[in-house]
Amino acid sequence: HEMGFARNVATRAIFIDEGQILEDTKPEVLFTSPTHPRTKEFLAKVMY
Repeated sequence: HEMGFARNVATRAIFIDEGQILEDTKPEVLFTSPTHPRTKEFLAKVMY
């Protein structure tokens, strides 16, 4: 999971948890304003 790379080169970011799509948006939106609590929790753990 290369978050910085994905954020810089992707045109779409999808967050999947337990087989369900929880977020499907532009990378900048996903990394700066996630809407789903699970996405927020995950990003808080992996982003520094």
